Amino acid sequence: MGNPTTMPRPKSDKDSQVTITLPGAWLDDAQRIAEARSEPGLVVTRADVLRVALRRGLDAMAPEAKEKRRK
Repeated sequence: MGNPTTMPRPKSDKDSQVTITLPGAWLDDAQRIAEARSEPGLVVTRADVLRVALRRGLDAMAPEAKEKRRK
């Protein structure tokens, strides 16, 4: 059974589970960030941190991809 203090993120029909290999240092960083952002009543998980990091990275890269498509 999972951690009872966390509530799983609701899944939608469009969610997909993926498996990737990440350097241990990245996971350690994500864990530290999760612990720093958690507070009583709000548990932030390593997965939450990685989802936000991925979203921010994709947002930052999108203009580059759009520019390349124009050429």
